Amino acid sequence: MLTISRTDWPGTREDLQAAVDAFAAEMEAHKLTEGVPAPLAPSKAVDQAFRHGGFILESETVDGVPDPETEAELEWRASDLEFIRVMEDLTETLIAKGVLAESDLPATAQTKLNARRALREG
Repeated sequence: MLTISRTDWPGTREDLQAAVDAFAAEMEAHKLTEGVPAPLAPSKAVDQAFRHGGFILESETVDGVPDPETEAELEWRASDLEFIRVMEDLTETLIAKGVLAESDLPATAQTKLNARRALREG
């Protein structure tokens, strides 16, 4: 797991998580654009945490070993990201086999699937 030093992020874990979440939302919105440069992370720490899918602040370690509660939370988040991909693949397979029609999905789900398809193809 990525450990971010206090020199790279002097604020709280909650502040960093909020900044990462905001940047992730900006990146998600950017997926629906064309010819527009991708947003830049507001800091190195936010960029690293976003790209690694999680982080531990230096103060959350004891002698370099992550706090077990923090580590478990990060493992859940990583698992969620992997499971999202499984669900996406399952949905695409059901549509391809005619078991599920894309039009059966809510409009927001259709939009998200199309955005993900574009990312995979692009």
